[in-house]
Amino acid sequence: MFLSSSGPIAIRVAAVAALVATLSERVPAQQVSVTGVVRDAISSSPLVGAIVTLGRTADERATRTDANGAFAFAEVARGAYALSVRRLGYAPAQSNVEVPASQPIVVMMRRVVALDTVRVSAADQGIYGAVGTSTDLRPLAASIQVIGTSGSRLRTDSSGHFFAPVKTPGPYLVRATADGFVGQTVSVTVRSKDGVEVALLLDSATGPADHKLEMAYGDFNSRMMQRGLASALVPGADLTRFGGEGTLVSSIVSSPSFAAKALRFTSFACLFVDGQPKPGTPMSAYGPREVEMVELYGSKADRTRNLEQRWPRNAPCAATGMPPVGAGDDAVRWIVIWLKR
Repeated sequence: MFLSSSGPIAIRVAAVAALVATLSERVPAQQVSVTGVVRDAISSSPLVGAIVTLGRTADERATRTDANGAFAFAEVARGAYALSVRRLGYAPAQSNVEVPASQPIVVMMRRVVALDTVRVSAADQGIYGAVGTSTDLRPLAASIQVIGTSGSRLRTDSSGHFFAPVKTPGPYLVRATADGFVGQTVSVTVRSKDGVEVALLLDSATGPADHKLEMAYGDFNSRMMQRGLASALVPGADLTRFGGEGTLVSSIVSSPSFAAKALRFTSFACLFVDGQPKPGTPMSAYGPREVEMVELYGSKADRTRNLEQRWPRNAPCAATGMPPVGAGDDAVRWIVIWLKR
């Protein structure tokens, strides 16, 4: 039967088409992730602590590179964006990128400040770098706290530089604080007879200092100095490098730092975030890219007993999403997540 393009059927088709068009306008544009890495133009070494900005005139977002020099922006709408990268000691890098990109973005930065004798000495094994302001990269006098197997406290020199010798290779958390600025932390992994360079760029503070947070970092350092063998410290760069886009628990399990300790996850563990207890909060509430460092302890591995004493009495622990396993000293009892700041 032949149907004319005019009449009731045609009217209904036109109405459906109009409805589809209206609904399409209400559906947000597809969003994707933008990932990349920042490296030294000469050595190709990853650059830690570079500020990466992605945006248009009315919408700009910023993040910092991790110990792998990697950065990521989630939920970015398709289109053209300006990308800029800044880091202490390097010439700024700027480019235009199209989202989605066919492959991860690689930014090569050119050093404009020569290494001084303080930073060259880091080849002996340690953590070195500089502290500055995030707005204009001006050198900043700051306190440096290194938390790990062999921690230390020191101050930057007059040019904002520092060098912290490290006796034992492994993961460390480096934190810089200065009056009038928000403290910043970055996790790194020191290899045997090698140095790690970091840049810590601090934002101006808009409120009073968070003394509770600073005390929590002090407790963290105490636990590191006294922890038992059934414990592990997992840096954020390992979570994203080996875990990919999986859950936080699966990323921890995939990391070499955790695997080397032969620890086991049970179905529940008591969770702390930035040093504060979070009864009943599931591990799935946090993604790998949000985390700078994770502490994990068996039931007897926190010899300070700080975590046990701070956990509210009779409060429920967190669901890990793992199947139940038998009890033992190697089963993770305490988890402390340190978020990126």
